[in-house]
Amino acid sequence: MMAGTKTKKASAKKKEPARKSQESAIPDEQTVRWNLEDLPTSQHRAGLAGLVMMVQWLNRQGTHKGACVVEKLDAHGATFRFDRAGFQSLMDHTYEASEEEQEREQPLKDKKKQIIAPLREVTRRVTDAKGKEREKTFYVYPVTVPHGAVVTEWEPPSEGGKALWLKMWRDLLWGVLRGVPATRAPYEQRAERKPMADAAALYDEIARDPVVPLPSTYFLGAQAKTAEDVGFKDQARRQFVLHFWPFAIRIYTPITVDREGKEEFTGFAVAFPDVSDLRDYCETFPSLMRGRGVEAAGYRPRESKVDLALEAGVDLMWRLRRLVPAQLEASQGLTAFSLRGVDVVHVEKQGNNVRVWSSTRVEPKPGMLNEYGSVKGVFWSADFRRQRLVNLVAGRDWHAGFLGIFKTAPWERFLGDKQFFGHDARAAFKAVTGAEAEMDEGKETEAALETIVLKVVRGYLARKMEAKHGVKTTKEGDKWVWVTAEGKPAPDQEGLSKRRHKLAVDAFLGCRSRTGADFQDYFTGTLCSVPQYLGETGYRTLSTALLRNDDTVRTLTMLALSASA
Repeated sequence: MMAGTKTKKASAKKKEPARKSQESAIPDEQTVRWNLEDLPTSQHRAGLAGLVMMVQWLNRQGTHKGACVVEKLDAHGATFRFDRAGFQSLMDHTYEASEEEQEREQPLKDKKKQIIAPLREVTRRVTDAKGKEREKTFYVYPVTVPHGAVVTEWEPPSEGGKALWLKMWRDLLWGVLRGVPATRAPYEQRAERKPMADAAALYDEIARDPVVPLPSTYFLGAQAKTAEDVGFKDQARRQFVLHFWPFAIRIYTPITVDREGKEEFTGFAVAFPDVSDLRDYCETFPSLMRGRGVEAAGYRPRESKVDLALEAGVDLMWRLRRLVPAQLEASQGLTAFSLRGVDVVHVEKQGNNVRVWSSTRVEPKPGMLNEYGSVKGVFWSADFRRQRLVNLVAGRDWHAGFLGIFKTAPWERFLGDKQFFGHDARAAFKAVTGAEAEMDEGKETEAALETIVLKVVRGYLARKMEAKHGVKTTKEGDKWVWVTAEGKPAPDQEGLSKRRHKLAVDAFLGCRSRTGADFQDYFTGTLCSVPQYLGETGYRTLSTALLRNDDTVRTLTMLALSASA
């Protein structure tokens, strides 16, 4: 047995020179080509774009050692040349960081729940939420802050130098990608002015291209193993570009709204561009980043807020397409676009875990981006915006899906005094039907169903008020006022408006509580119980839609009541 052991040791010693020989065979300068078509995911392709822009930024600084250049950049990929010194400089700048001081309201604790001694304590007077002043102690700790490299160059100037976009980028990096302290080693090395320790090994792996593990630090959503006990793996050369996708993505902040209308941020929506034209994207993306708005909404940029994570994909494509020259877009259409689509991953840090709420893909479609641009910023209600966005991406009618919202929320959300839903419903009808959806009484019309239903609802409310109270509405300047049959201002304007509102609420609840034939009877027996002037074509269109019994008329009626309340 001893002899056998010696034999194994001897054979192991014989293998060592071979391994050293293999390592020494790695050249001190490499030329490597990455093609978009060889990269498996949008995260990889975004990483390649980030690598291009990072190397270009490094050369603009002119302070790095060695060679690190983009030798060729075209639509399909890029060729890089770097030596060991240049590669080390690239990785050092990628993970550049500094140590800064940060105040905390509570002292930090280690894993054993023992207090970690702060650098110092600071006591000062603060004003609490009730407006009372009191003394409060803050604990100052050293923190490592990622620099951001090319991201800092793109930060748009803001009042007071708040750098909200850079802060959000750092929060994503530190809270999600590097949420586990053990993964922050490269940044901590740079904060201590040490070289990035893994650079030499990465250089060698690019030359050898072995199969390596694929952690979530680099690939968002990756796991150590799948449910089938299959590990996440990647080729080293492909995994390398994943170091750089944080420089080529757009970050958004999804919001939720509670019953009181208060907004809360729910993590990050990371929009990964599925790049189809590398050169065009790398030329366009910096302009997009520099043109971001700097108005704040809380501690985030207002422009970053989205109602649904998937809106991040639509918004990124819309903003990029606006930068395409008009003459090129007219001649080539979507072929002038540098993206196949956008993959959106919604992530949120919860305690010590990072939760992936959703992963969605949005692809550009003719008309979708134009429609998004026409409705962006128009709607005030989060409920309305969300449903419109879902319909837009799915290619459905603008009014689809609202019935589900009407069934599950209190009516005050749609017809209440302090709700925005009615404003949005009016804006949506206006976009489809024209200024006020007015049709000449008794005139034949080829109007769309939305126009007809809106006219029926408005006719019902107007003629009921005329029959019960002898009043009509007329516009004086920018205001609608109640007038008598003689055209004189009616008394109790506020009371009349409340009565009209109650009529709308009763009709809304009547529609919501009825389906199928019951709704048909209610619509014809109540809303059409007053004279309606639709013309033969209008009546035919409305009758056909009612007989289909697909809830379209019911949805439009409730939307019209919200718009008219």
